[in-house]
Formats: sequence, C-alpha cells, structure tokens
Amino acid sequence: QTAWIKKHLPAEFFAALLTIESSNTDKVLLYMDDARKHDIEVLPPDVNESALKFTVVGDKVRFGLTAVKGVGQSAVEAILEARTQCGSFESLDDFVGAIDVTRVNKGVIEALVKCGAFDSMGYSRASLLPCADRLLEAARQKTRDRESGQVGLFGVGSAGDAGQLNVPQLAEWPERERLEKEKEALGLYITGH
Repeated sequence: QTAWIKKHLPAEFFAALLTIESSNTDKVLLYMDDARKHDIEVLPPDVNESALKFTVVGDKVRFGLTAVKGVGQSAVEAILEARTQCGSFESLDDFVGAIDVTRVNKGVIEALVKCGAFDSMGYSRASLLPCADRLLEAARQKTRDRESGQVGLFGVGSAGDAGQLNVPQLAEWPERERLEKEKEALGLYITGH
C-alpha cells in the first residue's frame, strides 16, 4: 500500500512522511532528497501558505510551520487563527495587527524571518531580523488599541497605523549567510545547498 501511494500520490506521500519525521532533521533531509529525485519540490515555510504540518500545494510540498525550530504549536495555531479571521497577510502591518501576542514571541518572529516565512511580503530577511522587537511591540500596541476600542482618524485602524513599523529596505544577505540562517531555523538548507 505504501509503495502504491508513493507511486500514484507522491506529493501526499512525501508530505505525510516529512510530517512524521519533522523532528528528525537527518530524516527530513533524506526524505527531501528523495522527494527531489521524484520531481517533488519542497517549498520553504510561508506565513500565508504553510499549515501546522507539511502540506500538498499542487504537485509540491509546503514546509510546515511546526517544523521550524523555536516555533511551537501554540504560536503556529495563533498564526493560523489570525490568517483564518483576516485572510492572507498582505503586509507586515496585517500580520502584527492580527496575531495573538500572548502566543507569538520575539523568538518565533526571528525564526520565521530566518527561514524565509515572510519572504512573500516583499521584505528582505536582512531588513526584518533586526526589527523583530519592533514588530512584536507594534503587535502589542495594536492589541491594546483593539481592547480599549481606540481607533484612528475616520474610524479606520488603530492610532499610529501608517508607517509605525519603519522597516528599512536593506539588501538581502549574501547566499552563504542566508543559508546559515535557514539552517539555524530549520536544521537544513531549503533554498540552496
């Protein structure tokens, strides 16, 4: 049965296998290599597309957020709940405005930045990593504003929404440094080797 699934449903097979072994980096590397040999691409984590576990996206496999070191199940569930309520995060402002700051901390944000989970928002990892504290503080402020019922001009958003994050646009890290940060967050290289 397993051989049949691997032959006829390879993306689903590898997603399940990678999920089962997500805590064992050596086996994840082995199965990712096997997936590549079967023309199954393993996509990096993404706050807009990843789930708790490895999932199938078309004929590819998307890395699960719980497989990122330092990102616990509670933090991932908070991100998924925010995404369910608000839809995809169009910007960092959407992300910090929606997350539950009691379950997502600075270490979670840093790990997600290092592995490229925010890449789809258009910021370089080098720009975001030094701003982890600022992002978390902005999330806390938005939570306080929401709880107090405070809104900005014309009743839209919280006071100080525009430009509050002030994320500088820095050039991306050199490939070697980017890969080292990925290895630190995932235990492996996902966008290169």
